[in-house]
Amino acid sequence: MTFEEIDDEFAKTNAGAESKEEMYEMVRQGMEEENNYYKMEDSTKGIQQYLLDTCTVEIPADFFADRFEAYRNMFITQYCEGDATKLEEYLSTQYQITLEQAEESWREVVTTEIETEFILGAIAREMGM
Repeated sequence: MTFEEIDDEFAKTNAGAESKEEMYEMVRQGMEEENNYYKMEDSTKGIQQYLLDTCTVEIPADFFADRFEAYRNMFITQYCEGDATKLEEYLSTQYQITLEQAEESWREVVTTEIETEFILGAIAREMGM
């Protein structure tokens, strides 16, 4: 089917719209919403990266260890049916990585999460929130 062949019947059958014009409007709105979402996400990531680049954060070792273990356990629960003995095989077959590679990636994720949490908490306290 070409763009020129789209008609009201196609719109009703495939998009739940009453007309092709309504279907076009639904598509336009969906694209605008997606664009706005990505703009907001990009802005949020930019602000987060700026804060991480300009602020110094010290993470207590025991705090990090607890959060890392929680992250690891969440992964095992979600993807390995709660069975840690399946973890290495899962990582190997699904991601073609070793446990060590996964843990290094998880360390980066957890570090970023904690640093962001600490920075935003300090900002909130400074603002009296």
